[in-house]
Amino acid sequence: MTIKSRKEYLQAIRLRYHHANKPEKTPILNEFCINCGYNRKYAIRLLKGKKKKKKSQTKSGPKPVY
Repeated sequence: MTIKSRKEYLQAIRLRYHHANKPEKTPILNEFCINCGYNRKYAIRLLKGKKKKKKSQTKSGPKPVY
């Protein structure tokens, strides 16, 4: 399976996963892991679709004194 086809498959499965309740999510996740060869935890992260946090522009703590 190519990377492009995995991304397309992920988009199709993600909608089903979001609208499913907990007992329905297990077979969806199993199917996704088998077809793409991903680890379960990694597949869950992909299906949830959470975005990474941006780093803040300012540093916390006291300002340096030179």
